Amino acid sequence: MALLSVPNDAAIIFLRILDTLPLIFFVFTFRLRETDCFFPSTTRYWCFFLLFFLFAIISAIFQGGSLGTTMAHIGIMFRFVPLSYFISKTSFSDEVYNIFTFHFKIISGILLLIGVIEIIGGEQAAAFFFPVKPEKEVDPPVVLSVSPIESISGIFPNTIDYAFFLVIAYIYFINQKRFENRLLPRPVLDIFFLFLIFASGSKAALIIALAALFIGLEYRVVKYSVLIIILIIASWLLWMFWDLFYWVVFEDSLHSRLGLIVYTLPCFLKECSLSTFFGVTPDREIVFNEISAYPIVPSMLQTVEDMHAFEDEFYVALIIYYGIVGFGLLVGMYYKLYKTLYNMVVPDDIMNSRFIIRSLFICLIIAPFFAQILITRPFSLFFWIIIGIIYNRYKRYETLSHI
Repeated sequence: MALLSVPNDAAIIFLRILDTLPLIFFVFTFRLRETDCFFPSTTRYWCFFLLFFLFAIISAIFQGGSLGTTMAHIGIMFRFVPLSYFISKTSFSDEVYNIFTFHFKIISGILLLIGVIEIIGGEQAAAFFFPVKPEKEVDPPVVLSVSPIESISGIFPNTIDYAFFLVIAYIYFINQKRFENRLLPRPVLDIFFLFLIFASGSKAALIIALAALFIGLEYRVVKYSVLIIILIIASWLLWMFWDLFYWVVFEDSLHSRLGLIVYTLPCFLKECSLSTFFGVTPDREIVFNEISAYPIVPSMLQTVEDMHAFEDEFYVALIIYYGIVGFGLLVGMYYKLYKTLYNMVVPDDIMNSRFIIRSLFICLIIAPFFAQILITRPFSLFFWIIIGIIYNRYKRYETLSHI
């Protein structure tokens, strides 16, 4: 297929370069002596990043994988870090926050409206908003007998992008202290977002949204009462429908994401080879050759063409791509980022930064079991923007306290 008379492969390579170019420019022009940024220690953080990058490149060379694929995959995971950095360094005033919140409200409102239209209009409305993609990549939502469509995806090519955009927007707006900064009045906001996240069909996104709602509850009695009620209802449903859960959910999952955790990952770790420690690179053919040699291979990965679904279980994918060492460095980077941001929270009459940080990182912990969250463009973009906003608020408070 061609894109504007350009071969599809060339177009994809060009788009990947554009995707990662800001990060490449940022890394090569960044001054390590500059420590006044949102990372715990600029030098230490980027040493972690460079070690991760170095091990990945060395692994790609020894495994005979594609250096371009490896560099593109790493670049896509960190492509919006420069944006976060520059937001955090702009004018330390309410202007940055106000501009972002205003535009985020407009974007979120439009996407909420489109979601409602797709639910009401059914398949025709979903097809109207569905982006033009190569036929082999994504299928539009299918019709169910009990509702107009199985799931909604807004203007995105898949339901995951839409669901996790809604999640991050929900996390941001429920933690705004001022009424005028919220997209909708609080009860209406909860109903709209939770219903549309449910309608997207992403169970992971719904769980994360409910976790964000739980974190945002102010009174401990209410918070733990809600948790106990949810656990009781979940336990009762599991007991009542155990056969259905076991044969339809559990057994089916063993052939897909759960199978990667139960069968694929243990086999990879038991090898205890250099690949176990440093990975086999994100090259799909090499990964497929690796896992196809295992005694049990989930049915979702029977051919190389099926490997596009491998990253749906992102934890397993990251460990196999970059090994135990690379995965450990990734976890260390995000943990240090979380600790630094959490310790930076200051009194703010505009938003609950601490609740936002907790919810975002809970999302980062849960979502990789179901989706490649670090490379999902809508979530990743707004995740790093919000981090930049939070750090900018911290610097504003610090500047005002010294006046």
